[in-house]
Amino acid sequence: MAEDIPTQSNFDPLSRVNTTTTLSFLRYHRDQLAGKPVNYYADYVLVFKYNTPASKATSEERQKDEQQAILSFEKLTTKLRKAGLEFEARKGSSGKLLLFIMCPVARVKQELENSRVQDWLSGVSVSPVERGGSIARSLSEKSADLTDSERLRLVHRIIVGAEEDGCAGLDPESVDEVDALFPIHDRKYNKKWLKKWSTSWRIKQDDLQDLRNHFGETIAFYFEFLQYYFFSLAIPTAAGMLAYFMNGEFSIVFSAFTVGWGVVFLELWKRRERELAIWWNVRNCSKVEQRRSAYVPSSTVRDSITGETIYYTPLWESWGKRAATIPVIILGGLLFSLVVGIVFAVEVFLNELYQGPFHEYLVLFPVILYSASIPYLSQVYTDLARKLNDFENHETDSEYNAFLTYKVCLVNFLVGFLSIFLVAWVYIPQKERLEQLIVSTSSIKTVHSSVGPERLQAQLMYFVLTAQAISFATEVIVPIATRYAATKAQSIKEKVIKTSTSEEQDEFVREDEKDFISRIISESKLPQYDVYEDYAEMVTQFGYVTLFSTIWTLTPLAAFVNNWVEMRSDAAKICINTRRPIPSRTDTIGPWLDNLSILTWLSSLTNTVLVYQFRHWNQQVNHDSYSYTHRVIYGIVIAVLAEHTFFLFRHFIRVVVKSVPSWVDEIVRKEEYEMKQEILKSSQTAVNQAGASQVAAEANTETPVPYGFQQAVDIGISEIQGSFKNS
Repeated sequence: MAEDIPTQSNFDPLSRVNTTTTLSFLRYHRDQLAGKPVNYYADYVLVFKYNTPASKATSEERQKDEQQAILSFEKLTTKLRKAGLEFEARKGSSGKLLLFIMCPVARVKQELENSRVQDWLSGVSVSPVERGGSIARSLSEKSADLTDSERLRLVHRIIVGAEEDGCAGLDPESVDEVDALFPIHDRKYNKKWLKKWSTSWRIKQDDLQDLRNHFGETIAFYFEFLQYYFFSLAIPTAAGMLAYFMNGEFSIVFSAFTVGWGVVFLELWKRRERELAIWWNVRNCSKVEQRRSAYVPSSTVRDSITGETIYYTPLWESWGKRAATIPVIILGGLLFSLVVGIVFAVEVFLNELYQGPFHEYLVLFPVILYSASIPYLSQVYTDLARKLNDFENHETDSEYNAFLTYKVCLVNFLVGFLSIFLVAWVYIPQKERLEQLIVSTSSIKTVHSSVGPERLQAQLMYFVLTAQAISFATEVIVPIATRYAATKAQSIKEKVIKTSTSEEQDEFVREDEKDFISRIISESKLPQYDVYEDYAEMVTQFGYVTLFSTIWTLTPLAAFVNNWVEMRSDAAKICINTRRPIPSRTDTIGPWLDNLSILTWLSSLTNTVLVYQFRHWNQQVNHDSYSYTHRVIYGIVIAVLAEHTFFLFRHFIRVVVKSVPSWVDEIVRKEEYEMKQEILKSSQTAVNQAGASQVAAEANTETPVPYGFQQAVDIGISEIQGSFKNS
């Protein structure tokens, strides 16, 4: 197999000439696509990019660009070779090469051994065969049984890991020549996955295990959370439908029930999360997470326990940088809130107050203003958050993503919830004052109309119905349609224009490989899947359910139906609209758990205030009167009391949930007991062997009989004999 691999000595990526080698890896791809059993295939595709000369470039400039491209390519392939990786190159799109990377079994086994040993030393859950001294002996058997996700995770570590650790150091985030790095979609698995999920109403445990084996724990955790949340919504959905038919908007009972459901759901999910981490042997896996290639340590120090040299950044430096970003985040949040408030004010004014000229046309202006400003500002804020995160210099990916999530969630909160808060606590109570202000300060013609909780309900219904439908279309339907149109256009272009480059490629790439190469080029152009976007969507929806279900009690039902569709549309998005995710390990849903906890706490306040404000709403009440101020004060007092009740209830639920035994507790106890037994047995064996050796050595040594020893024996024997004679 190794002799069929092109190397930098006999393969020129730019001249497209292969002198001594045969096409091996792509043959395995074709066999795999044809359904034939294969043992080897490219683990990853690395997209190498280089500068191509402009059409008006001089010969000297072309030669310089060519030499620079070849030099960069040779440097990159040397890193791959030193890391023990094999590859084959093919022409990609303009100015790019596709490197099909494969990791030999011996190299995977070496990385597996290092990974398992580090896992065991760091307290990551391990299977019984890997405990103690049997770790190394079990690797030869375990390497043959590696799941797709574990193999790809190990190979990814070899590709992007630091060179001083024996890896290639080719992280796309830090190496300019690496345009992309991704595993290839398994179309057979994707087709089977989509067909199975589209015809079943729930994900079975075997399906979840298959998903974990193929995509890794991070993706499996998301879909299990989504399903767990989906089934949990059945309870508030039933309660909400009952309240709806009983005219239960702003019901004290339903509001308290919703808050309590949020607490119970969250505590039970924490329990389920722990079960999954132990079941998948990833408990405490964050302790052995590889450092980011972009991480710049301040110095190196010697670990006081292991004695190893490790990279180190003082805590004061890390937290100092994080503290420095807080004012920027606060300022960005305030500016974003101002823009959202302005857009909301324009919408309310033109849609509900203004009755002047061109009213029928001006009502469209808020939609245009929102579409032009909010998505753009959200992207600007997200880019700013990423730059601030880079400045903070986080050591691991999980730490980096956690702090980025905290920053970006501020925008998600403002976009999703701020307009509802403005309607409830600004527009409805102060509408009459706003009308009087407009009339007294301008000649604009307005319409006088009463407004109440129905306006708040309409605002919420837009977010849980219309906005989620739009989100589904933009996530799934629009990308498919756009890519289909682009593919058709490219196909027409290739039929009309035949360049010399394509003719050379026809000579080099065999006819039956063209479709495969074309598919890989298409996959390389797809965006990378980001599970954090899907988590953000679910957390925002959870906020609508817990914070505002009292406004419209069918909110849980809308979320319930949406999540059934969301589970399948997210699967389709992964298979069709994004690259195959790079497998990674996790033992939790990460910072999203904190966001859910914050929303659950906040629900105790919002539900209390909304019920107090609108339960007995009277449109004739003068909200500018002295009584309105007293109502605000009373509302705040009641909210504080409700908050303290919430804390007591949450503590009670936590105690109850922790007191109920879980099946994983028995597994952990068994693992710890067996591990201690093995250590004790091993120690006892060593002691016995040492004792036996010492006894044998003493037995072989001629030790003189102590004085009087034989005489004492003879006396004893004679006494025994005498007693028998006397009897």
